[in-house]
Amino acid sequence: MAPKHKFAAREAVVRWLQETGHEPLVRVNAGDSPYQADDLAALGSLRVAGVIVPKVNTPRDLHALRVGWPAATLFPLIETAQGLEHATEIASVPGVGQLLLGALDLHADCGIDYPHPALLEHARLGLVLASRCAGIVAPIDTPHPAVREFEEVAKYARAFARPGFAGKLCIHPGQIASVADAFRPSEEQLQWARADGRCARGRLGECPAGAHCGIARARRPMARRLRPGDTALRGVPQMRR
Repeated sequence: MAPKHKFAAREAVVRWLQETGHEPLVRVNAGDSPYQADDLAALGSLRVAGVIVPKVNTPRDLHALRVGWPAATLFPLIETAQGLEHATEIASVPGVGQLLLGALDLHADCGIDYPHPALLEHARLGLVLASRCAGIVAPIDTPHPAVREFEEVAKYARAFARPGFAGKLCIHPGQIASVADAFRPSEEQLQWARADGRCARGRLGECPAGAHCGIARARRPMARRLRPGDTALRGVPQMRR
């Protein structure tokens, strides 16, 4: 967003929060920009569910937020090679709720044309592993850049609903339904997850397959995915860098 529009955008977000009483995730400007401090001051005592922080390269980039807003849940956007390198450290910062992947900026930072399958796979696996190591909720996948290609959004959302992701970013309200449907557990998955702890080889706790047991795998989506009727990150006004 051009700097001349940032002040109007900030005012629009604050006004929307005051008028609606909603508690969304709000995206602020990056820590290395001259605008983040004003973003946080404008939010003041307004209630939000969390803060999306772009261009997080190291845990230091979350320092101002941790000091000025210690109770906030933070959602760092990993959009650079440095951020990907430090993903586990970033995920381990107190108050971090989930990691978010920003693949377009990651490609630009690496000087690679989008989309590059190997880079995308490396980044996605990196965030899944970092989240697991830090003990936080599974990460959120990068948004689909074509705003109105809703069928493509649905296809990519389904593709990454199973391999360790909890949701997918949306850049248009029309994408939300497709993403929510892709990440909502099926009835078959729910039945497996509600099983009584038995499998073909005995009780779950005694199963030699351990975490590889089908029931154990089936229960994970209930903890990390959307509940029926929920969406991923809802289409709300955001303060963009």
